[in-house]
Amino acid sequence: MATTRTLDAGATVVAPAESYRLTAPPGTSIDLTDVALQSLEASVATLNRSAVARLSAKRASFRFSAVGAAAVRNFEASWTSIGAAFAGKVEAKSLISQWMIGGVVNAGTIYAIAVVSPRVSGNVRAVVGFWGALGLGIGIGSMSIIARWVRFRSHQA
Repeated sequence: MATTRTLDAGATVVAPAESYRLTAPPGTSIDLTDVALQSLEASVATLNRSAVARLSAKRASFRFSAVGAAAVRNFEASWTSIGAAFAGKVEAKSLISQWMIGGVVNAGTIYAIAVVSPRVSGNVRAVVGFWGALGLGIGIGSMSIIARWVRFRSHQA
């Protein structure tokens, strides 16, 4: 069972083996090392060798960490793995991500299924580009409609 904890300004966290949900007051900076969290909400978050399932922050910095989903204005990462990231600005060096959605993406190297951004610079290796993802989505949507129509017609007969 996860524990919910709200941090006071300037508080120090020593996390046990179980996961925490941490919420910091506005303007608070959190530095975490070797910690696993279910969720983290902070103005500024710095994670080193840590794992977070859900992150919400104005600015986040990761090094050797793993994140399930992140919603961040400014995002810096090196040697990190992310499930889905929604960010205004991304600075990355050796990042692996399933979905990267950002306003500006500056990459050392990013490996991703899809990167959606109006401005991308650096070495981005996307498995599916924008047009491929759009075509895949339209194809899956069309086949879903056709399958429902066929099933509906077979039940009427």
